Amino acid sequence: MINRTERIPSTALQEIESLETEATTLSMRNAHDSQVAALARLESQIQLAQEMVKAMRNRTESLGSHYRAN
Repeated sequence: MINRTERIPSTALQEIESLETEATTLSMRNAHDSQVAALARLESQIQLAQEMVKAMRNRTESLGSHYRAN
């Protein structure tokens, strides 16, 4: 069973926000044309990860093999 607590999604969101800051810093620099698409894809992936972790944090009930400790 996968045991989740509130700490896990909170820590994940902090790490994702750190990645978002780094990606924003990279995109503000004069990126070459070949890097623009990669940065846009990275920003989209970061946004998706944030929304998935927020949904995980909001779901407090246990479901399937995922057990919510508190």
